[in-house]
Parts: sequence; structure tokens; C-alpha cells
Amino acid sequence: MVDRIVPGYPKDEAEEIRASIGFNDNLIVSSEVFHLWVIEGAKEIQQAFPADKCGLNVIYTHDLTPYRTRKVRILNGAHTCMVPIGLLNEIDTVLESVEDKWLSSYVHQIIFNEIASTINLPKQALETYANEVLERFKNPFIRHELQSIALNSISKYKVRVLPSLLDYYNTTKKLPKGLVLAFTHLIKLYLTDTFTIQDSDEVKIFFSNLRASKNSVRHIIDKVLAKQAFWGTDLNLVAGLPELMTSQMSLLNYGIKISNFIEEEA
Repeated sequence: MVDRIVPGYPKDEAEEIRASIGFNDNLIVSSEVFHLWVIEGAKEIQQAFPADKCGLNVIYTHDLTPYRTRKVRILNGAHTCMVPIGLLNEIDTVLESVEDKWLSSYVHQIIFNEIASTINLPKQALETYANEVLERFKNPFIRHELQSIALNSISKYKVRVLPSLLDYYNTTKKLPKGLVLAFTHLIKLYLTDTFTIQDSDEVKIFFSNLRASKNSVRHIIDKVLAKQAFWGTDLNLVAGLPELMTSQMSLLNYGIKISNFIEEEA
């Protein structure tokens, strides 16, 4: 497993980079300095391939599952949650998201209060990793576009966020309001006329038909949650979830912003 934020082609800096290296390189890719490589296998692998001796940040383990879960749920999960909220609040990048007073507070809330508690690793190790992730999001040299992360947001929410939501609910018998709020914003974003959905044809057709239906907020929420092809289950069966999302969507339709939701949680 590799943990490194790689925004991709640095379009704003490409010409300057080409000038500095003296040729036209169309394969330029930007990434953060931070990196982590987790290798699962027998102890002999470390002896045969001692990458950690070359200055690389490598962990050798017999089970990388906790590290994958930590990375997917905290780093990727936070990315996926901030995307629809950020885009609907005219925020364009990850850096702008963590510099915004209310969105930054929201991201901190979901990571420490809702996501971390669902991961089977020592609390101190999780908090250390979470704080590192927040610092990585603040990297001023990386321009990570929310629009880019928004690609295939339905499947990303299913893999990166939904397991935390369900584990939190199954453990506490309460809904994690922050993770649910990201879900509601995602539906709102996909129903917004000015947003171009970058997803599968099935997803595009589903939300296009839903947008054209002009149905009530509750009917729209029920239809989305019932789409087992998206979530692997009928999420209407999660007690209180349709009602909470209907309430949140109604507020969003009235122009309520993220700051109001954070104030309610305080």
C-alpha cells in the first residue's frame, strides 16, 4: 500500500518547470514530499528487499489491513467529505478547504469524532496520523483541486466514508452527523444543474432522471438511499438516516451554509 498525495499534472507551473529542465516533458507529475509504503508479507521480504535502508519510509508487516483502513478512512475519507461541501460553498482546493474557518472545523470534527473511533488501532497512533494528514492538507506547494477528487464520488463515498458511517452507527446506535452531512451535500451537488457529474453512465442517468422528476425532498432521499447498486444495501434501513438527510437537504435548499451546521454541533 502506498500513501502519498499526488495531485497530478501541475498545469499552473508546467511552463516554468519546462524552462528550468530545458525540454518539454509531458509526463510531469506533482506530489507531496511525504510518502509511506506498507509491504505485507513474511519477514524474509525485508531481508531480500531492504527498502527502508535506502531512506524510504517503509513499514513491513504481516497484515497491512489496519494501515489501509487508516489511510482510506481518514485521508481519503476526509477528501471525499470535503469535496461536495467545498464545491457547494465556492471552495476550489483542499488547501482552501482547510484554511476556511468552518470547513476546517468540520473536517477536524469528522476525523477525530466520527472516523477515528471506528478504526481498530491505538488511539494515540490514530491521532498522530490524523494530525499529520491535516498538516499535509495545508501544504502550500500542492494545488489539489476538489473538482479532480470529485471524479466517481458515488463509488468513493461507498468505499471511503460509508463504512465509517455504518460502523459508527452500529457501535453507538447514533448517526455520525458530519459524515451524513457530506452524504447529503453529495446528493445536493449531483442534483445541481451547474455541476458536471464525472461518474459512471448509470450514476449520470440516475441523477439526471431524479433532477427532472421534481419530486419532494423525502422522495429523492429515499430513492438515493434505496439504490443498492450504488451502496451494496438499502440504506433506508438505517434507522433515522432518511429523516436526518431529509432535514439536512431541506436546510441546504434554503441556502443554509456549513457554518450553521458546525454551530449546531458545537
